[in-house]
Amino acid sequence: MKLTRIGVGIAKQVFQQHGTDRFGQIVGRRHLFPGRWLQALCEVAEPGCAIGIEACCGPHHWARQLRVQTFGLQ
Repeated sequence: MKLTRIGVGIAKQVFQQHGTDRFGQIVGRRHLFPGRWLQALCEVAEPGCAIGIEACCGPHHWARQLRVQTFGLQ
């Protein structure tokens, strides 16, 4: 099942991902390592999915990487 909203908690060792479907039901919570989370996120995100990431310098880096991975934007 694809997710329509995803929240990501970023830490140095493990990232936490929380996702809901189009009905707002929680369908997944998992811990991912930084080297794997971006690929895992793209596998479950529906096109147009809203992704919330805390705001500081680390998440800004990952948001740029996500744009490149999903849209090919630099």
